[in-house]
Amino acid sequence: LGTLDLNWRLFYNENKAKEPDLRYLEYHMETDPISMLTNRRHWLYAKEYRRGADASLDWTLGDEDRPARISGGATVTDRQRALRNDPYHMARDGLSGGLVFLPPQTIFEPDNFKTRLFTLRYQDQFSGSYNGSQATNAYYAMAEVPFGLGQEEFRFAGGARLENNQMAVRAYDKFLNDFVDAGFNETTVLPSANLAYEYDERTNVRLAYYKSVNYPEMREIAPVKSSDFKNDWEVVGNPDLEVARIDNYDLRLEYFPRFGEVFAISFFYKDLAGAIETSLNSQPNYLDLLSWFNGDGHNYGFELEMRTRLDFISRSLYDVTLGGNYTRVWSEVEFFTLENPDDENESARERQSTRPRQGQAPWVINLSLKWESLA
Repeated sequence: LGTLDLNWRLFYNENKAKEPDLRYLEYHMETDPISMLTNRRHWLYAKEYRRGADASLDWTLGDEDRPARISGGATVTDRQRALRNDPYHMARDGLSGGLVFLPPQTIFEPDNFKTRLFTLRYQDQFSGSYNGSQATNAYYAMAEVPFGLGQEEFRFAGGARLENNQMAVRAYDKFLNDFVDAGFNETTVLPSANLAYEYDERTNVRLAYYKSVNYPEMREIAPVKSSDFKNDWEVVGNPDLEVARIDNYDLRLEYFPRFGEVFAISFFYKDLAGAIETSLNSQPNYLDLLSWFNGDGHNYGFELEMRTRLDFISRSLYDVTLGGNYTRVWSEVEFFTLENPDDENESARERQSTRPRQGQAPWVINLSLKWESLA
């Protein structure tokens, strides 16, 4: 359509997971012979599919030396997920006492599972099963406009995305003997702005701001318990978990010596409102409990990036490119802790504290070596 381009896409993907008969054994090693303490078995089935469509219109206008571009588009996505856990505990009945001394390779023999020996008991209070759905409808508009101030050249790109995200999770609670629901319906406007100062044909300075969101996963809000046998703790979702909102600020200086090469340094700051964090809480006389909470925090740091051809070593290496980047991140998030956890009379009092963000790597290094024939 002349300078008007239409881009569209349809997509569908499906994932399945099956974990049949995961076996967990815990032994008391200080007895002679050693004896089994805990024996659990677990079956897991999961299925998820996503489908959707997106389309965009791009309109190029202006002269060839200083073209501008206006874009707009929409995205529709549907996601469905079903997760089923079947956890069992191997109970000891009657004359099973001698079986606890068996080694792992023989304790699961079928003949050991009989009346008055071992029996499998379903632990439905830890099933963690749920069905969930998520629908996203988003619309965006943006413009990219070059302009000059005196002898200096600039390029501005900016716009906004209007996004509605709905998530619903339904799970069965054994203790309530009823289904429980969790979810959210969030509509958010996400602006973005990027200003580039083109110092010369090889050097740019970029200043950017954009707003983003981080939605909880279904398992993070599903209000049912499950057992994590690998880490030996309980897991329960938090139905009150909120969407995290992030304000992102970036400053980047980049230099392009030749085609395909770049040297750059970037500085970034992320203001996190309601960052989604994990918490591991002690429970009296039982396993620790893993869950999620929202905490305000921030990330900041810098990144060094390099991509260069290796013909400075030998002309025969012109087609070989060495790339790499180093990122240094400092992070902090607020959380609440008990004022005096050993004092029952003051256990309800909480004090606010800070720590590094859970799971945030303090540094990241990437290296790559690429050969590309340019003949």
